[in-house]
Amino acid sequence: MNDLMWLLQLPMAVLRGCRARLRPGNRLPSLNDFKQRIWNGDSSKYDTFVVTLRYYFPEGVRVYVSGSSATGWNFLSGKPFDDQSDLDIVLVGPRARSLFGARAGRHMGQTTFPFPKEWSQDPSDKLTALHRILFEQTGREVSLVAMTPFYRWVLELVNGPSMLLIVS
Repeated sequence: MNDLMWLLQLPMAVLRGCRARLRPGNRLPSLNDFKQRIWNGDSSKYDTFVVTLRYYFPEGVRVYVSGSSATGWNFLSGKPFDDQSDLDIVLVGPRARSLFGARAGRHMGQTTFPFPKEWSQDPSDKLTALHRILFEQTGREVSLVAMTPFYRWVLELVNGPSMLLIVS
């Protein structure tokens, strides 16, 4: 049923995306702007962030940031990125969706693993450990999303450029 609802909502999403692309001041996501938003431009903190992502995810998984942390504004509300904004990390690749296991939410071409409300104490729980590390590195909640390359392409088509490649 979720897949059908997503398909029915696609035409409205395309219209929202067209309006968003026409917003004054709208521009492509930039790495320098992302670093400035998250770490006040500190490249060494960004480098540590990238090393962490490379350690946790296998080769062949591309890592993007998306949403207001990449673009500087919220797609739906138009509000600018601020201290309350979270960080959306998107994993793309054939093996990306299988990394999340049974606890993840799945629909269409996307799998989500939201920020945990309570930290797991299980040392083998790598995703919760990664959430904790990324929270400490960025000072904000982090959502992990995995998707197929086709689904990412559809989102970019609908929303316009809204993802910034961090690890290829």
